[in-house]
Amino acid sequence: MPQNYAKHKLSMGSCGTDKISRLGAGAVFDLTCADESPDTVALSELTGFPHEITEVKRKRVPGVSHVKNCGRSMPVLKILQTSHCRFNCLYCAFRKDCDRPRDTIPPDELAGTTVSMAKAGLIEGLFLSSGIGSSVPDTMSRMIDTVRILREKYLFDGYIHLKILPGSSIDLIEAGGKYADRLSINMEAPTESALKDIAPNKGIQSAIIKQMQWIETLKRTGKIEKRVSQTTQFVVGGSDDPGANDRALVVAANYLYRELNFGRVYYSAFNPVIGTPLENRHPENPLRSHRLYQADFLLKQYGWSADDIVFDENGRLDLEIDPKEKWANENAAIFPIEVTTAEPSLLLKIPGIGPVTMKRIIEARSEGRLRNPDSLSTLENFPRKALRWILVNGKSGEIGSPVVRGWDSPQLKFEF
Repeated sequence: MPQNYAKHKLSMGSCGTDKISRLGAGAVFDLTCADESPDTVALSELTGFPHEITEVKRKRVPGVSHVKNCGRSMPVLKILQTSHCRFNCLYCAFRKDCDRPRDTIPPDELAGTTVSMAKAGLIEGLFLSSGIGSSVPDTMSRMIDTVRILREKYLFDGYIHLKILPGSSIDLIEAGGKYADRLSINMEAPTESALKDIAPNKGIQSAIIKQMQWIETLKRTGKIEKRVSQTTQFVVGGSDDPGANDRALVVAANYLYRELNFGRVYYSAFNPVIGTPLENRHPENPLRSHRLYQADFLLKQYGWSADDIVFDENGRLDLEIDPKEKWANENAAIFPIEVTTAEPSLLLKIPGIGPVTMKRIIEARSEGRLRNPDSLSTLENFPRKALRWILVNGKSGEIGSPVVRGWDSPQLKFEF
């Protein structure tokens, strides 16, 4: 990554390690940076930090999360502009009524801190979120100032993920979108009633969906670059409202992918925070989030619709079995499927077969390589799980299992 900003000799100023640690810790509940792993070693362990940073070996630091971007892991500074907030979300450690120390970093100091850490090789990007300070417009403007200073003053060319605050105007969104690689607004819940149950100051239709639609419109009209992706997050298990069940979450995600061209939807399993109204609520089973991610992959990567996903009478996914195999069990009459003639969309309904394996099947049969179950050995890393669900020229796929090589490759671990 070319570092145009490396020629600047920067000081941390008054933006000290304690403030970074506290504001970094405040951002850990946001998962809209895909597959992240927070780092935890104190910044004071770094030579010369938080004064001038020159050649410092990369170490694990608070506020830094490793996220996946374009297929690789990338360290980013994940931080709040301010932990002051006028909202009273029931699950949040920084809700207005929580008695906690609060911090704020001015835009110039946060931009300088980001560049200094990037110059030291500690980070490659910034994830910037915030509480709602004096007002939404004022706080959002400060966040935009931070990323503007990074891009225009320091010529920072690293990754920037900018959180859009609920209630931000289209003008503010356009201004922030000029500097970001990714924008996100957290829905938190899939329906109005479920959102009011956990975040009484927020509204889905009145603010959040409208802002998401604005972002897509700004991208379509060229006012924000089309490469800028949009994500959101749901809190899973924070509300007992029927509008917060798995069916509602999947239906909402399906809308975001189909209508608003979303890059990702994240599902954060609820964990109670001491000092909040929900501190005595049981944490959500992480397996529920896992099943939601599997259903989400079926929507985004496999071409399924929300109507294809099987739920129980309470709108919940089955925790004992993945949603694809659940569908197969519910539709047992169509199995086993003849893989030499099945349409691609039907191949993707077979447990164990994902987009990569589906393409290999199509290629093999076009070349005449799928003559019998033993022919499956010519397909690299064919998934063992799929055998019981398929036929090859009328013969059970399980017949070929003793000779098939390369089962269950780690490269295909996300296919199911």
